[in-house]
Amino acid sequence: SWYSLDEFDIHAELESISLGLLELVLQSDARFNQEISGTVDWSQKSGIAVQGGARIGISAGEVKLDDDDVTLTETGPAVLSFDLINGQLQRGKLDLNLPGSGDVDIDFNIPDLGPGADSPLQGTVRIDLSDIGAIGNVIPALDAIHGMLDVDISLSGTLSDPAFRGRAELTDGLIENRASGF
Repeated sequence: SWYSLDEFDIHAELESISLGLLELVLQSDARFNQEISGTVDWSQKSGIAVQGGARIGISAGEVKLDDDDVTLTETGPAVLSFDLINGQLQRGKLDLNLPGSGDVDIDFNIPDLGPGADSPLQGTVRIDLSDIGAIGNVIPALDAIHGMLDVDISLSGTLSDPAFRGRAELTDGLIENRASGF
């Protein structure tokens, strides 16, 4: 529904949309075969703070290189969601499973979007990967990457200057770039 330039309501239901659409905006050789489904709502009215939210499920799939049939990583089902109430990002969530490797769980909120890039940020990042090689393949400069990664970090600060507090532990790590000798 469109009322004027600054007043509209959007409700979209997504069903089996190819995540490959990201390839149109990303400048990468990565190709995605996952699909997204879910709902997106957005309401903007004159004199009233923006309201909205999304609940998007992402199917399991693979990320491959365009040039060949090399699988960079496999992904399990994922969830991306957020709630925007009275112009405030009350909560956001990204849960991603990497089969055979572990999980990425990011929860965040931005209680006041008014200041733009200076908006305050709060949240947590938890990453538990038994082998970082599953995500390392997407970094083309690395010839080899291995190890276990355990991250538990609290987010604070602002969008333009985030602060991190917590711990990150890499065990039995190996990062190799043969061209540089590193």
